[in-house]
Amino acid sequence: MITVVLGRRGCGKTTLIKGLVAIQPRLLIFDTLAEYQSSGRVFRSFVPMLTYVQSRQYIQFRAVFQPVETQDLEQSFSDFMRLCWIVGNCIIVVDEIDQVASPVSIPNELAKNLRYGRHRKLFVIAASRRAADVPRLITSQADELISFNQTEPRDIAYIEAFAGKDFAYRTMTLPRYRALIYRPFDGTVSERQSDSTLETNVRLRQMVSSRTTAKLPVVSNDNPTNSETDEPIETSDDKETTEQD
Repeated sequence: MITVVLGRRGCGKTTLIKGLVAIQPRLLIFDTLAEYQSSGRVFRSFVPMLTYVQSRQYIQFRAVFQPVETQDLEQSFSDFMRLCWIVGNCIIVVDEIDQVASPVSIPNELAKNLRYGRHRKLFVIAASRRAADVPRLITSQADELISFNQTEPRDIAYIEAFAGKDFAYRTMTLPRYRALIYRPFDGTVSERQSDSTLETNVRLRQMVSSRTTAKLPVVSNDNPTNSETDEPIETSDDKETTEQD
C-alpha cells in the first residue's frame, strides 16, 4: 500500500502522519528535518540502526533515521531503502520526499520498493509540501492520496491529473488542518482533521503483523551483508556520526 500526503508547512501534514503510524509495530522512518523524535528509536548512522532492527527481527521495532549534514543524503537514503527491502513487512515513512527524489529523478532503491514492495509487504507513506515536486511513479502506484489546502496552479493541475477536477478544486477551499482523502481504486473521497488517525491506521495495522520470518543480514563490525545474496551492503560513511537513543 502506498499513501501520498500533500500539504504546505504548518497545515498538519506531519501531525497526521504521526497519527497514522502511532500504533504500528514495525516502523522505519527517514526523517531529514528531525520531526519524528518521539516516533521511535533515533539513529544518525546506518549500521547501528541495522544492528537494532536485526536484534528485533522477530518482534516489534520502531526506528527513525536522521541523516546528519556530514553524510551524503543520497547515499544515506539508498542505504535506508535497501534496509527496508531486506526487512520487509513494515511501514516506511519518507517525509519531504522531494529532498531525495524529483519528477525527473528517483533513486533506484526507492523505485524498486514502490514497484515491487507489495511482494515484501512494504507499505509506504510519502509526503511533500508541493504536489508538483512528487515523482509520477509514486502517485501512479498510490492507493491513497491525502491532500491539505492547495493554492499553487501547478500543484492543483498535478492533483487534478491524478484525482480529477472536482477533488483538485475542493482542496482549494479546505480550511487549515483539514484534508481530503482520495482512493483511486474505488473513487471514494472523504474529509478528515489532521489529528485523525483515519481508516488507514486500522488497515495498516491489519496488514502489518507484529512478527515476521524475514531473515536479516548479519552484521559483523561495519560490514553488513544482504542475506539474499551474501554480498556486502554498501553504506554511507558514518565514522563521525553517533547514535541517539
